Amino acid sequence: NNGGGCGNCLSLEEFSEKFPKIKLKTFVNCKKKFELADVNGDGTVDADELTKILESAGLYFTSSQVKDILSKVDADDDIALDFGEVLQVVSTLEENPNRRADLPKSLKDNQSKVCAVM
Repeated sequence: NNGGGCGNCLSLEEFSEKFPKIKLKTFVNCKKKFELADVNGDGTVDADELTKILESAGLYFTSSQVKDILSKVDADDDIALDFGEVLQVVSTLEENPNRRADLPKSLKDNQSKVCAVM
């Protein structure tokens, strides 16, 4: 974390261009939930933090399922999700909720509950 600043935040215009299907209300809710999930405040959600936030929503995954989720969603291979990567998952769900092929099987099986978490 860089002391509350945001080194790679998007402006509203950039956000609108990059994620046109995500409503501002959804973005704000995602940001709040992401910040809750990022317990150590480093700007990413690692496997332990992801497990805790999923469990708090009543979703229980094995550690290998959580690693599968991370490996398939983590675009920069740092073994953690940054907010942009979370938005990419949300965008995929928003663009076509019936097309889940790009999501890990663990997320596909629990799509409606995951939307509530993210």
